[in-house]
Amino acid sequence: MDGLNDFLHAWGPLAVFAVVLAEQLGAPLPTLPLLLLAGTLAGNAGRLGGQEALAAAAGSLLGAWVWFLLGRRYGNRVLGLLCKVSLSPDVCVRQTEVAFERRGPVALVIARFVPGLAMLAPPVAGGVGMRNATFLAWQGLASTLYAVAGIGGGVLFYEQFSAALGWFARHLGWSVGVVLAVVSIMVIWRYFKRISGRKIRRLTPQQVAHALASGDPPLVLDARSQLSRMSDPRSVPGALPLDLEDVAAIAALPSGRSLITYCACPNDASALELARRIQRAGRPQVAVLQGGLDGWSAWQGD
Repeated sequence: MDGLNDFLHAWGPLAVFAVVLAEQLGAPLPTLPLLLLAGTLAGNAGRLGGQEALAAAAGSLLGAWVWFLLGRRYGNRVLGLLCKVSLSPDVCVRQTEVAFERRGPVALVIARFVPGLAMLAPPVAGGVGMRNATFLAWQGLASTLYAVAGIGGGVLFYEQFSAALGWFARHLGWSVGVVLAVVSIMVIWRYFKRISGRKIRRLTPQQVAHALASGDPPLVLDARSQLSRMSDPRSVPGALPLDLEDVAAIAALPSGRSLITYCACPNDASALELARRIQRAGRPQVAVLQGGLDGWSAWQGD
């Protein structure tokens, strides 16, 4: 802890900028505790922490803008990469899209304070075609609020945080053990959630096309969000849009007919989640289009 204090004293705003930028770009760094620590040190020194807050906001905005530009250029390929390196479940991509549907660019402000979504929201905003000026305005607000909350909280409650840091330093081994245990449980839970998706039958585009041409075609369900369907008009012929949260529509699906779900998200995450919910509703005859809409379009030669 003393080493971290010395580091922040020596480098100050530059250290805050670098760490927040690295976190926004994807490094697994706990920036909020760092901002609280920087604010606590500023409070102990009788300062307001304005330089640290400005540095944190700039690092957050710059990192988010990089992901926004990548999302605008590469779309789902960037989101697929993020889902592979992030602890957040893939379905967070769809949750972020739904947040944009319901709240518009305000979702950028909310997402900045939610672990996992802070990194996903900017490329999703780029992928759905948000204007650059709109993104910079709202993401700038989000980054500023995040920085002020962290640094300002440390400055306002520097006495309490100083006492807490002292307690943490005295019980460092026990505290680190608890943190590692919580992180391990989260990783194991998300791993088994992904493994459970492998139990659901996957069909290649060729198999789906063959089934659709048969005398008893399956019902194909589009698990994409409304925003995703609007930004990408492609679809599997005859597909029925179905919202993951529409419990009534899931229960009303026709019985005695095979079902196939698909999406355009990394690792078929939304399609798998919809298939799980259909199975829980008592409909075991459900499969997922492997590779989703991109796999279907590639097989069609689009």
